[in-house]
Parts: sequence; structure tokens; C-alpha cells
Amino acid sequence: MKRLATIILERIRQHRHFIIYVLAYMIALIAVCAWLGTYHMISFDMYEVLPLTAVLFFAAVLLGRYLNMALVTRPRPLLSHMRADFKVLFEERFLTGLPILLLLPVFMSAFTAFKSLIPVMNPYTWDPALYRLEELLHGGYQPWELLMPLLGYPAVTLTINFIYAAWLFTMFMVVYWQAFSLSNPVLRMQFFLSFVLCWSLLGSGMATIFSSAGPCFYERLLGLDAYQGLMQYLQSVDEQHPVWALSAQDMLWKLYELHKLALGSGISALPSMHVSSALLFALVGVRTHWVPGVALSIFFVFILVGSVHLGWHYAVDGYVAIILTLILWRLAGIWAGRLPLGEGRILD
Repeated sequence: MKRLATIILERIRQHRHFIIYVLAYMIALIAVCAWLGTYHMISFDMYEVLPLTAVLFFAAVLLGRYLNMALVTRPRPLLSHMRADFKVLFEERFLTGLPILLLLPVFMSAFTAFKSLIPVMNPYTWDPALYRLEELLHGGYQPWELLMPLLGYPAVTLTINFIYAAWLFTMFMVVYWQAFSLSNPVLRMQFFLSFVLCWSLLGSGMATIFSSAGPCFYERLLGLDAYQGLMQYLQSVDEQHPVWALSAQDMLWKLYELHKLALGSGISALPSMHVSSALLFALVGVRTHWVPGVALSIFFVFILVGSVHLGWHYAVDGYVAIILTLILWRLAGIWAGRLPLGEGRILD
């Protein structure tokens, strides 16, 4: 028991900067809600399923190792090797990931609350400016119009819709992978520091300053049909096969009208956190191995294109997210490189 307590305290020490940042973000939410008088929007338990699914993920990995021992390597005595393997995995991997797995759901719950408060703190006013900026940057055209000759086919749209919907699953898998990873402590911490920096500074701070709803909500918000062509196309595809993005957009708008906080609630366009987080996945993948690097880079491109094609975001939302995420990634690398994490190096 003393050994276990020592290991847990060491893991807390290694993650102390991450822990302090998350606690500061929680305090910021409480302070904002006190300022606005919206105490009912304080929530830290909307993503409580994350630790449970992480345990299941770890158990699946453990089962795979045990099956490999029993059927392939067959060490003798088998049970002794299994017990020793479990002890190493539990102490080195599971307890290393525990601070992340306990605090990240709290952080994401606070983020959801912050996102739902954006129109309360600063009503949506930037959409017309972003619409004009889109045309200015793209030769007088809207980006969705430029993409339509390439993507405007039901099969292509449904493929993009499927991959875009897989974003949440992909995020969980990358988070679990890095939470339990021991191969490069600096890269691991760089990822998690980048993660909380991007979601808080970009997804909460910048999103509040440049409060905007996005193309799919343009008509509902402003009464203008600037994106009618795109939305009519998506609805025509939806009549044949479900376009999940449309039902998700309807759900978010209803929650917005009801001023209700729920899992995944909140509307915000600039910057795109789907693009920002997908870029983080690609960056950590590229710096680990070429296989996850290629796979997650392709996923990032689909998210970037899909954010425009499915009406979620202006292309500018993605451009800004990419630039600022790369900056925060670099800063997080410098930060992580100065922490006592073990072997590793600062990564660009």
C-alpha cells in the first residue's frame, strides 16, 4: 500500500502543471457564472463516462496481452507471468494515465458550459463579417461553392458525414492512447498541454471574442439565405440517406433556444475546434510512427473539408484554428520539455 501511495503521489507530481491548469479553468467557469448569475450552468460531470470507457479500453488491452501469452508466447509458469505483467501495466501505464483520465472529463464539462455561455457573454455578431471575409479570400466565391464540383455527390457527402461523425470516437482513442503511453513522456505531455490550451484559449476565449454561429445557423440567426444552396443540397441528400450533421445541428439549435446545458451543447464557429483537435491528433501521430501519422493526417483533411461541406464552419474557422494550434503546439512542447517527465525531447 505504501508503494502504491508513493507511485500515485509521483504521478500527481509529474502532472501537476496539467492539474493546476484544469483547476484554474474550473475556477474561471465558476467566476464567470457568478458574474453572469448563471449558476445553473456550472457542471463538471457531463463526461463522467470517459473514465469508465478508459478502464474498458485498458481491460481490452490487458485481455489482448493475456491471450497472446496463453496462445502464442506461452511463458511458464503462465499465471505468475500474467500477475507480473498486470502489476507492471497497472503501476506504470494505468496509474500514469489516471490523472489525465480523471481530470479531462471535468475539463471537457467545463468547456461545454463555457461554450453554452458564449451568446450570453457576447451575442453572435461576427457571422456577416466572416461571410464577407470568405468571399474576399476565395475570389468572390464561398468555399462550399468551390468544393461542390468535387464533393457534391451523395456518396461523397455521406462518406464525409460518416468520418466527421467519427471525430468523437477518434478523440477518445487518441486520448486513451496517449494517456497510457510511456514511449515519449515529453510528446505525451505536449499533447495534453496543447489539448487544454487549445480548448480553453481558442474554444472558450477566442470563440467568445469572435462570437459566431456558422453557416448552418446563418438563416436561423440572421434571417438571410446566404447558405441556402448548401443547406438545400444537404437536405436533398438527407431525404435519401440520413445526414447526421443536420440532425445534430437541429438539436444544438433547440438547446440554444431553450438556453439548456447538455452533453455537447453550445454553438460556436470561429475557430473550429474539430479542426484544431484533429490537427493535434495528426501532429502526435506523425511524431510517433508513420502509420498513425498518415491515418490521422488523412482524418484531419476530412475534418477540415467536412467542416465546410457539412455547413458547420466557415473555411476561415479552420484556417485560424490551424495557425493558432500550431503555435500552441510549439509552446506546449517547450513547456513540456522543461518538466521532470523522464526521457524525451522538445518537439516542433
